[in-house]
Amino acid sequence: MVTFSGISRVNSETPYCEGFCLSTDTKPTEDIRNGSILVEIDTGNVFFFNEDSSTWVEQFSFQG
Repeated sequence: MVTFSGISRVNSETPYCEGFCLSTDTKPTEDIRNGSILVEIDTGNVFFFNEDSSTWVEQFSFQG
């Protein structure tokens, strides 16, 4: 289950979101603002949303 801990709609109808999920969860791609962040709590992988391609892009992992 994806859980968003922060949602902001400043100057936009599309919300900026910060949240957490498991690596097995389906990451949402509808109504998500560019630059939103998701952290996979089981892997430590951090993803940023690319609104142009409607995809979550992995930026880095906390695993060694």
